[in-house]
Amino acid sequence: INGAKFPQRIKLSPFGRTYYEGVSVQNVHKELRRAMLGNCWEYDMRSSVVAWKMGYAIDFLLQANTDADVRLYFPATTLYLEDKADFMATVRYFTFAGNTTLTDDFQLRLIKQALTAISFGAKTTGSGWTDSSGGWKNPALVDILMNKVERQNFISDPTVKAFIAEQHELDEYIFSVAQRKLPELMNFEFLKTASGRLSKSKVLSYLYQHAETNAMDMICTMASNQGKHPIARVHDAVFFKH
Repeated sequence: INGAKFPQRIKLSPFGRTYYEGVSVQNVHKELRRAMLGNCWEYDMRSSVVAWKMGYAIDFLLQANTDADVRLYFPATTLYLEDKADFMATVRYFTFAGNTTLTDDFQLRLIKQALTAISFGAKTTGSGWTDSSGGWKNPALVDILMNKVERQNFISDPTVKAFIAEQHELDEYIFSVAQRKLPELMNFEFLKTASGRLSKSKVLSYLYQHAETNAMDMICTMASNQGKHPIARVHDAVFFKH
């Protein structure tokens, strides 16, 4: 059927990403994705959102009028980027405190999801709320780390606390730069809160996802110039047959 091709219906996001409707190469489990794509090469950007934020770190320090070294000023974020295995193992140990009902791999997966949520501005305090349609919404961390004790262990871990503080400083700086240099963002209703103000988390997502798309476009263009054409793209990853 279809010459052994599975059509992907494009669904563009105003935030900058390209999604596909229905079941797609993007939203299936990675094992099924491997079966769909067959033997191929995958390239993805490691810790992409955190790495993108750290691209602003030197300018942040210059504006703060300090000559501090980036690695010394942002030690937790640096550890996350340069020795992620050690960072994750430390946080997992203190978060799950001997929990043997969950495998180590599953625990690491939850930690990764929680840190990614924090990178995108997830709150570490507060409870659920009722949305405009009457449904109940939980904060992202509550849905990821459902065990209250383990969630508190995670938030209280010194490494995580330092990481959150550093991410907050970078978030505030990037948001201030966007407000100053990109006043046209005020024209986009999807970036505003219900009260009409720019949402920091939405603006950061918008900036990151556009930067991510631009970076992947550059990679695909360079590859195409060498006769290599992608068989799939999944946000910060791209797949080539050869």
